[in-house]
Amino acid sequence: MDEYCDWQGRAVPITHPLSFEGTMHRLLFDALDPELRIPEEQIHFPDPLHLDRISGRIRDVGGIDTCYGGIGYHGHVAFNEPPISRWYKLTCQEFRNSLTRIVPLAPETVVLNSIYATGGNPAAMPPMAVTLGMADILASRRVRLYCNGGSWQRMVLRVALMADEDVAYPVTLLQGHPDYAIIADQETAQPPM
Repeated sequence: MDEYCDWQGRAVPITHPLSFEGTMHRLLFDALDPELRIPEEQIHFPDPLHLDRISGRIRDVGGIDTCYGGIGYHGHVAFNEPPISRWYKLTCQEFRNSLTRIVPLAPETVVLNSIYATGGNPAAMPPMAVTLGMADILASRRVRLYCNGGSWQRMVLRVALMADEDVAYPVTLLQGHPDYAIIADQETAQPPM
């Protein structure tokens, strides 16, 4: 659903240790027996140089059956982070209709992801990403999101489940989806302090 980008909005190389595409190839696709692998023509990743291509491919195959993902610190799904600007405000409907796009990553996302990915070095994190828009995610027949982050994810899990929809927590825009589920581990499901 997304890929890290450098400061110019170009996807990090597939050889970059944080490349989602590279990680999927190294840890999943290449690890499967050749006869079990997903055909290359069926593997697609968002491309910052061709933003509309992935949506077109999704339409060509009749849509997404199941969208799998997680929930970020402030409720982002993929890198659909809350838009923060003093110059414009988005309605829930505008955000629901968002398309694949290049986004700057929020400072909180950079810091939190750096804890898990770069030994706590935010300067080593790519500052931008290309993300599948909410329109394609919401058009999926099923959406399954996973929360297994433990204490840092306790509050956002509750927001996802119980808060009114709000672009400040994009995950809340999925609440009306007809086949949507959040799967959480026991540690994350504990009451926040």
